[in-house]
Parts: sequence; C-alpha cells; structure tokens
Amino acid sequence: MDINTGETHHRGYFESEQHAQWRKHWVDMALMLRKEREQAEAEARRIGLHIDTHYQDPPLPPPPPGMSNPTLPPELTQLRHVPLGTRAYSGAACPQTGLWQCLAPEAEAQTRVLQEGETMPKYTAALPQQSSMWQWLVGTTPQAQSVEWKLINYG
Repeated sequence: MDINTGETHHRGYFESEQHAQWRKHWVDMALMLRKEREQAEAEARRIGLHIDTHYQDPPLPPPPPGMSNPTLPPELTQLRHVPLGTRAYSGAACPQTGLWQCLAPEAEAQTRVLQEGETMPKYTAALPQQSSMWQWLVGTTPQAQSVEWKLINYG
C-alpha cells in the first residue's frame, strides 16, 4: 500500500515536466476527469447501479507559500443532478430524488416522488370498471408490472 500526500496525488495526473506547475493546469484536468466519470456513471446507471450524486471531489491541498490554488468553475463545485428526462426501470435504484412519471401507456401520467436509492416501483393497473361476475366472485387482483419511469422534476 502506498500512502501519498494530496500534493503527490494531484501531481500524478500530469507528466513529470508539469509537476511543479500542476495547479496551473488543474481546472482543465478536473473537467476532463469529471467528463470521464459522468460517462462511466451513465453506463453504470444504464445497467441499474446506484450512483451517489451527492459526492463532491475533495478540496485541493493547501498551496505552498507564494502560490495559490486555481478558482474552480461551478461545474466542479456544485452538487450534480442527473438530467431531467433520465429514465429508470422498476427494480433499479432511483438515481435522483424527485418527481418521476410512470411511462406505462395505461398509467395516464401517474407520478410519484421517489428518493435517491429507493427501489423504482412497479406499476399496478387498476381493475377495469366493468368486471365480469366471475372476476368479482373470485376477487381478481391487479398485477404489478415492471415499467419505465422518467424524471420530470427535482425534489
């Protein structure tokens, strides 16, 4: 196991000739790393894995005397949200707290507030208004079905 300082860790992202001035190049590197992470997270979501969207990168280590850390742009410092319109399927972990719309045709725009990490629910269709006498006697129950949900607002 290797134990490194924050300074050594951050320098490791750059070629040796840039080590002394890594702070000068950090914003571009951090933006590239963020883009790579977002692509990996999108793939993980696609296969149903939960992504912690409250994660924030640790702060940069204190600069040596006479130097300063770069000012990070908002896209590197603000909490991230999955985009509105993100879709998730029943049984998967909810990727974002918010208002989700069931996309089953018979759901008639049914919505639910779901919490990040909660299991995306199945949809249970209501019984038709006109049941047969047999269905009424035996108490036919509606069947839950796996459906697709779409994020329509943050919560």
